Amino acid sequence: MVTIPVEEFTEGKISLPVNVQMLNGKKITVLPKTVTLTYKTTLAHYSKVYTDSFLLTAEPVMVGETNKLKLSVIKSPMQATVTSVVPSLIDYYFEK
Repeated sequence: MVTIPVEEFTEGKISLPVNVQMLNGKKITVLPKTVTLTYKTTLAHYSKVYTDSFLLTAEPVMVGETNKLKLSVIKSPMQATVTSVVPSLIDYYFEK
């Protein structure tokens, strides 16, 4: 008989701040100021996943006629798999 160990997985959600203040040397304001990141991890690692374990980057994109920032995860803990960032496109405007 062969025994295969199986770990239980769970899903977690955390609220992350969007820390983008400059774009092309100009000061901007982003909306919303926080996004929800959803991830999967094992039950054994769930308590070891923290907000500061994740890092987002923002890249300007055109959506129709509107400028947006596309958010991507560039840092996450090895024991977690990111499944979504909501919203993944955020609005911004230049401050005067």
